[in-house]
Amino acid sequence: AEARRQAAQRKAAAKRRREQQERRMAEESRSAPVAERGVFSGVTDKLPGWLPSTGKEFAIAGGSIAVGAITFNVGKKRFKKRQDSLAAQYGAEMASIAKVMKGPSLIAELRACHKDYAFRMGPGQRRKEMFMTYIKALIESAPYSVSQVQAVGLAVDMFKITEVQAAKWFVEISKKFAVRGGLGARLAMLLLAERVLTSQEALFEIEPLRDLAAGGRPGGLELVDVQLVTLREKAYRDLVLATPEKRRMEGPPAGGDVLGLSPEDVADVYQKVMEDSTPDYVRFAPKKQEGESELEQQEKLRAKLLAVDGLTEEDVLNEEAAKTNDSSSGGADGAVTQECSKCGYTLFVAKGREEKFFPADFKCPSCNAARDEFVQK
Repeated sequence: AEARRQAAQRKAAAKRRREQQERRMAEESRSAPVAERGVFSGVTDKLPGWLPSTGKEFAIAGGSIAVGAITFNVGKKRFKKRQDSLAAQYGAEMASIAKVMKGPSLIAELRACHKDYAFRMGPGQRRKEMFMTYIKALIESAPYSVSQVQAVGLAVDMFKITEVQAAKWFVEISKKFAVRGGLGARLAMLLLAERVLTSQEALFEIEPLRDLAAGGRPGGLELVDVQLVTLREKAYRDLVLATPEKRRMEGPPAGGDVLGLSPEDVADVYQKVMEDSTPDYVRFAPKKQEGESELEQQEKLRAKLLAVDGLTEEDVLNEEAAKTNDSSSGGADGAVTQECSKCGYTLFVAKGREEKFFPADFKCPSCNAARDEFVQK
């Protein structure tokens, strides 16, 4: 009995010491600054006194989890907004590069820009959104061209996607263009997809692009075929006109095969453009033979141009003689030439208009000489 009594006393004493320690810690916590008390000090202070210490621990843990969840959601929203902004910037910048640059510099600049944005976005982040944003902006910013075909082909390579996957994304991009006012963009998407994709599986996947380009119009599929030919020829026509004149005269510039034109179509478009844009003196100029003088070349050119206009050398001589007679008999439209004998100022007066333009009180505008000082030539 004595042993039980002593054990009870020790247990009660331990309980009193524990309670005293808890009260002392609570007082120290309340008197300490907020920065030292921690985030949940205010919460623990308001917890009921009857709540066991384990309950307080659970309350603190639950609060930590709640704050962590809120912080995670806020961070997630901010990260998503940042990624959306980067994807939009990527599409706009890549499209602007493809619009203004050509050739090897175009490929190098596109690769550098893509590498920069891929690093900022993070590994594997938003690949589909980046690709679709870029292709859509590219089609909307410039007409169908060789540079566009090269840029889209490079995009498929840089994103390391299969042709089938690219074909599916092309269809999704085309659906984003509105039916009203967006059929031209859908046609361009179809042209680019046909030029970039080569496998049968991928070409099968882009079949819906024709229906989208038709837009549900009566006879739309037949009209699509006609419009595709027109767009290809227009793109090559623009390419020829953008070629320097000297290079253009040497023959059809390269790029027709990239646009999807056959050699016969290339030759036909090139001939039409040259007939419409090249002056006669350049188009019909004979090629200079080796050892031929400049005078001989000019004589050949003169004869060639006369043959084009249906004239002879005699016709030209007669026309020049008529002009000479007109000038010696008073100038253009029968004008009379009056020259000041003092300063040489020359005045052309139309016949019958002397009283108005060469009256008796007329004075030379240059030396103020009287009318009598003028001599008719």
